[in-house]
Amino acid sequence: MITEQQYLAQPVQNAGNATPNLIINATVGDTVNWYAVTLSGDQPTYCIPYNITQFSGSTVMTTPIGLTAQPTVPVPPPQQSTSNPTWTATQQYQYFMTSNVLSPGTEGYQVWFQVVQMGTSGSLSTLGYYYWDPSVQVLG
Repeated sequence: MITEQQYLAQPVQNAGNATPNLIINATVGDTVNWYAVTLSGDQPTYCIPYNITQFSGSTVMTTPIGLTAQPTVPVPPPQQSTSNPTWTATQQYQYFMTSNVLSPGTEGYQVWFQVVQMGTSGSLSTLGYYYWDPSVQVLG
């Protein structure tokens, strides 16, 4: 799990990004958004979280729900000028899960996700369904 540096608890040991568990500075009422990001080699691979449930600890956050947003992002043309770069404002779909912080404490989760890969022909196929059990500790 990762978060922006400003939300990491400091100077707590092993509170940082890409650890199995995450210790964050958050206050009651803050919103936590859960995104999935993949690093793929030669074929696009997608990770879709579809269920996040509490399995241990105190109730720190509301049950995450899935949302789809359509933010406007800059998309450059295929042939870009080196002197005056241009872009077109384009709406793209963005899927994430969101929850609200209810209280300080530690909560263990099961994060269920699907991995989908695009083949060379452009077709999508499911590689599998998995789960992961991180915990989040909210200090604030």
